[in-house]
Amino acid sequence: MMLIEGPRWLKFGRQFVPTKHRDHVTTLLGNMYKAVKGYVNGQVLLAAFAALVILPGLLIFHVNYAIALMAVIFICALIPMIGHTIAIVIVTVVALFHSFFSGLGIFVYYLLYQQVEAYLIQPRLQSNTTKLSPFMVFLSLVIGVSFGGLIGGLVAIPIMACLRVLTLDYLETRHLLPEPDSITETDSK
Repeated sequence: MMLIEGPRWLKFGRQFVPTKHRDHVTTLLGNMYKAVKGYVNGQVLLAAFAALVILPGLLIFHVNYAIALMAVIFICALIPMIGHTIAIVIVTVVALFHSFFSGLGIFVYYLLYQQVEAYLIQPRLQSNTTKLSPFMVFLSLVIGVSFGGLIGGLVAIPIMACLRVLTLDYLETRHLLPEPDSITETDSK
């Protein structure tokens, strides 16, 4: 809902900023909105990818209602950190009604995918969508979960992305960042 309402809130809040700072603050808040939007879009992309990757496993192990379970996986995967755990329980229980082998097989298949996503795919995708390094994505999740539990983990990446925008703005307005031309000249020497 924040993404849908975001532009309206930015427009509303703009009137409370002094005129001489209005354009700068509008640009700054716009960049923060893009960072949060990138995070949300990344989560949707991860959820869709997870649903598509798990579908062949559902078909291989002859799990009933594979397409419906694919939708359940997509919805659960939208929930950072615990979504896949919820989905793996649901999928495994449904598969156990077919056979023990199907339940065990899809559990292992899904668990392997979950590990690959958590350590390889998710940090890189969120890195690209929020413009944070994969290390910063991972670090923000660790800090968020440590201080705020589940809620902290849910908001950690967007908060870190907004902090990145604020820090870069502070450094640029104080002229503390090197000019892009001076970086390329130094690197070529």
